[in-house]
Amino acid sequence: MLLAVSCAALGVSAVITLRVYLTDGVDARLVANGGELAASLEHQAGSSGGPVPFYDAGAADTRHQSPGTFGARLLNGTITDAAIVRPGNNTSVSLTAADRAVIAALPADSHCHTVELSAYGKYRMSATPGRDGDVLVTGLPLHNVDQAAERLILVEAVVFGAALVVAGAAGRSGCGGRCGR
Repeated sequence: MLLAVSCAALGVSAVITLRVYLTDGVDARLVANGGELAASLEHQAGSSGGPVPFYDAGAADTRHQSPGTFGARLLNGTITDAAIVRPGNNTSVSLTAADRAVIAALPADSHCHTVELSAYGKYRMSATPGRDGDVLVTGLPLHNVDQAAERLILVEAVVFGAALVVAGAAGRSGCGGRCGR
């Protein structure tokens, strides 16, 4: 019983540690990103009447962005534009009313927050004030973090399960069949 509890405690602490470490890495990438995708939405042709950027007018600037990167521009709490980086030129985003409400509720404090988007899964997002009184939101998916944690749980289950079976068999053979009588 003590071995089972020890295995469970080790397994849980390893998964928590891995999640924190990988999420910190996502946060560092999010901060390093600097909100470029969201900033490109801020000054697209037609979005604020400002100058047309030098890249493809009317399209989000996805250069140097990882696949899955999310960007949105909010004005007065309403999303005016949003994009997700994908292979090819399709950056369109389909957000439910609940998704829009969750994104609009993010504090513009430049801190990273975990958000669940109905069609896209969990994201780490950061909201920052824009240049025009708007709010720029940038996010990175947490799919790889979840996938790594799930793999670790599977490996732990197999390894710790095997260790418990071996320990049980060794304990049984060590009593000469007289244990538990």
